[in-house]
Amino acid sequence: MQLMPGTASDMARMLGISHSGARVTSDWEYNATLGSAYLAQLVNRFDGNVVMVAAGYNAGPGRPIRWMKEYGDPRLGERDMIDWIEHIPFRETQNYVMRVAESLPIYRARLGKDPLPVPFSEELSGQTLRKLALD
Repeated sequence: MQLMPGTASDMARMLGISHSGARVTSDWEYNATLGSAYLAQLVNRFDGNVVMVAAGYNAGPGRPIRWMKEYGDPRLGERDMIDWIEHIPFRETQNYVMRVAESLPIYRARLGKDPLPVPFSEELSGQTLRKLALD
């Protein structure tokens, strides 16, 4: 996973392990430990909403909060989720969020978690991530 140096350091501290910038790029297990802790933090922060998690991972965790204040919170029905994504001011983050969202059903089917199609609105709302967490 790609982690900003400060984020990697924060995750190591949170996990109670030593931080090594060199290990983040050379030791995949160390990197995965820090990265999965960070993703878990984002999932918790955004209540499993895949759009907010992906946007927070790509643009920084404070950005989706700022954008929800500015454009409305689609989780509360204040704006359509697709419309909200289109208002993300960074094209790279827009693309990243959509690639993550459209990949979820593929990975879920490959893992045998949910072989039937899931409505995209459920995917974007985070309902499917919460269901997987309960399995």
